[in-house]
Amino acid sequence: MSVSNSDVDDRVFKIIGGGSAVMNAVAFTAVGMTALDSIVYGAIAGVFAGAGASLFLPWFLRFTAAQNEVDDELGFSETASRAGGGTRTGLVGLGMELGGISMLATGFALDEPDPLLGILVALAVAVVVSLAASVVFD
Repeated sequence: MSVSNSDVDDRVFKIIGGGSAVMNAVAFTAVGMTALDSIVYGAIAGVFAGAGASLFLPWFLRFTAAQNEVDDELGFSETASRAGGGTRTGLVGLGMELGGISMLATGFALDEPDPLLGILVALAVAVVVSLAASVVFD
């Protein structure tokens, strides 16, 4: 059975994305526990950021590899189509990761972290970033 180089690369990129997701979840939970005194708030932000990292990082690595393979200067759309893997999925992941960061920032701005408000901020940032990025990059 032969395995192509792109299959191996794709699996490696997914493993890197999964590892980054776990590390984001652990780090955000630790920040929530130590700085905000709310392990639940940190865990929710960590799930947001971790899910975003698992979607964004593999796409970004494929995109970077596609840029490195080409000798010419290509536009974003053409490079993204060569990279494959769903540009919109990657951009949604970017939005979710930034949403998790915004959720933590909201927790720091409030006297006491409110999980409902944090989730609303994270969702709003995720939607705005992914929509804006898809308009700019498509």
